[in-house]
Amino acid sequence: MHPLQSMTGFGSARATAGDCHIRVDVRCVNSRFFDVRARIPDELAHLTPALHRLLRERMQRGRADVSLRWEQGPTTDAPLVQERLEQLVRQVRESCTGLDPQEAAGVFSGVLSQATGLFRKAAPERAARERATQDGATQDSVDPSPAGLGDKTGEGTDDPVDASVMQAAGLACERASAMRRKEGASLACALLESLAACAGHAEQLSAQAQRHFESEKQRLSTFVETALPDMDESKRIREIVAWADKYDVREEVVRLQSHFKQMEETCRDEKQQAPRGRRIDFLLQEMVREVNTIGSKISSAEITHGVVELKSELERMREQAQNVL
Repeated sequence: MHPLQSMTGFGSARATAGDCHIRVDVRCVNSRFFDVRARIPDELAHLTPALHRLLRERMQRGRADVSLRWEQGPTTDAPLVQERLEQLVRQVRESCTGLDPQEAAGVFSGVLSQATGLFRKAAPERAARERATQDGATQDSVDPSPAGLGDKTGEGTDDPVDASVMQAAGLACERASAMRRKEGASLACALLESLAACAGHAEQLSAQAQRHFESEKQRLSTFVETALPDMDESKRIREIVAWADKYDVREEVVRLQSHFKQMEETCRDEKQQAPRGRRIDFLLQEMVREVNTIGSKISSAEITHGVVELKSELERMREQAQNVL
């Protein structure tokens, strides 16, 4: 089953690998084409292509913003960290000897960056060393093998941190998709409600156009008979038929009703796969074109009012359809 989906959604998931705490947020908004914007720490930048592939497969259309954050818990490599910190302290003392305060501050800033990087790298480096004995990443709200993820999110990596990131990203995508489906159901109801209103306007417009057509046809026949009594009968009939062909809107009304039927099928039929937004947008463009043709053929205040009402409802549908996947 493939219910109508929105392009707007949000999903978030967390995971733990060793003492690395990972969070992945996926935000989706509407866009004509597929686009990914990722914010990923430098230490995990190698996962960018895999995340792009995952999002393209799951999201299909729209703009997806993925944010990946990770933090480490208390380090268990205290001796190693302590030794490195002592080296940094000695480096600061040696480098700052004889320097003025401004230069010393610059040296201290650089060494502080090294110390920060030391703590940031400790957890993933330790997780990599322990991968041979580690049974696998322990998950916080992420199933180690969630249904439907499989190799597509794991990307075949043996690194527990990488595997946890991809599993969390897969679950975040699934939660975003669930929100898209929920909003898509609301969009389908709104579109069908507007479609019913359009059908009512079109039926009323068709009746008005037919009455106007018959009235004008009778008026033309009377005018020709009165003003041109000597005109040949066959020629008179040809003139009336040519006028009728120019101002008759029955073909436009038939096509408009056909578009209404196709639109309803597109919104209701869950067997149709996404994306359906482009098909809906095309049908709405064709509806507007038929309504414009009707308005241009018949110059009547009553018909013009009906055309404006119908176009206003179609414009509301187009605004809703911009967010359909």
